Amino acid sequence: MLILSSLHVGWGNALKAAVFHGPNKPLTVEDVADPDPEPGDIVVRVQACGACHSDLHAMMDHFVPLDEGHIPGHEVSGRVERLGPHCKNPYDLREGDPVIVSWIASCGACAECRRGEENLCRYLEMPGLTPGRPGGLAELVAVPEHVVIPFPETIPLEDASVLSCAYGTAFNALRNRGHLRGGESMAVFGCGGLGLATIQLGTIFGASLIVGVDILEEKLPWAQEVGANFVVDASREDPIGRILEATHQRGVDLAMEAQPEPDLVSSLEVVRRGGRVVIMGLHPMGSKIPMDIMGFSLYNLSLTACLGYSPRRDLPQLVNLVAANRLDPGSIVSRYYTLEAVNEAYADLERGRVARAVVKIR
Repeated sequence: MLILSSLHVGWGNALKAAVFHGPNKPLTVEDVADPDPEPGDIVVRVQACGACHSDLHAMMDHFVPLDEGHIPGHEVSGRVERLGPHCKNPYDLREGDPVIVSWIASCGACAECRRGEENLCRYLEMPGLTPGRPGGLAELVAVPEHVVIPFPETIPLEDASVLSCAYGTAFNALRNRGHLRGGESMAVFGCGGLGLATIQLGTIFGASLIVGVDILEEKLPWAQEVGANFVVDASREDPIGRILEATHQRGVDLAMEAQPEPDLVSSLEVVRRGGRVVIMGLHPMGSKIPMDIMGFSLYNLSLTACLGYSPRRDLPQLVNLVAANRLDPGSIVSRYYTLEAVNEAYADLERGRVARAVVKIR
């Protein structure tokens, strides 16, 4: 559990950032140096940064251990501050332009990148989540230019930050991994930020039935607000029985696992014969999946996973949905926090008090 505390130290007009000092220690708000962009980087003045369960996993050393002094945060929106050296500037960005920032920083040259699978890049960097690339819980962040995506001036930037993780992952999971087709049914396990983004996009993509499942009763109204046809409180009801009853014992076409630590028991039981299950997001190293191999083969089930998305392919499509007023990213944001309250944001997230928490940097 992250301890609630903030320390504010500094002098003059130095830049502020939330700094990591080890697992189970509070982030501290400190003065940091102006980022020194590498060749091909763009410096972004951060307006907002979403708090995500992947940040919690990273700060608890569930992934690659972070260095002391690391700056976390990977759901970023803001404005272009300046271009670094040798920028090709693929989106023709100018100082002050509104942007969102992807946490999938690929090399662009390996076999996977050339296939359009930037999220599988052999040399992938994840700003905010892995060592060596500071994240967005800071006034300024330097990131590779191809992950800085233009955003409409007319949409609030504080809401836009969640597009770069929750919605990006949900988009890729539904479109390219789960292959959701119009008229199909789906169940979403976990109604936090990622799950709610999945439900909202499912309605846009034409799902005929969407079931939201969570063990926290207070999250279920959020699922209904963004498009779930009905919800199941898994702490009181049997989700398998409820979903099979609603589908006349057939099962849903697609089950989406959006839980921080999925067990797959329910999702594999509620899909139809020939159905699909998608595991979304990042999970602790060493997590295991229980599986009845015979039942899996007998019913010809498909199980796949989804790590993020491909920024150049997926984020512009999401931005277009927002610009067309078909998608409202602010609908999954429960509360905004100041940078000094960053630990409160993560504590609320960990305890299930918010769907998505967003830290306003300025």
